[in-house]
Amino acid sequence: MTKLKQTIVDMFKKSFIDSRKAAAERYLAESGNLVELERRQRELTSKGF
Repeated sequence: MTKLKQTIVDMFKKSFIDSRKAAAERYLAESGNLVELERRQRELTSKGF
């Protein structure tokens, strides 16, 4: 793979990872109480976040 192509692939990967992190953070921030937060954390952990 050429250096330019690898750089582009790396940029897309970083963008995808950043958007997944942001979505997970928003999901956790929307929890209303501690019990809900813990449930959501377990759910995300089981999905590999």
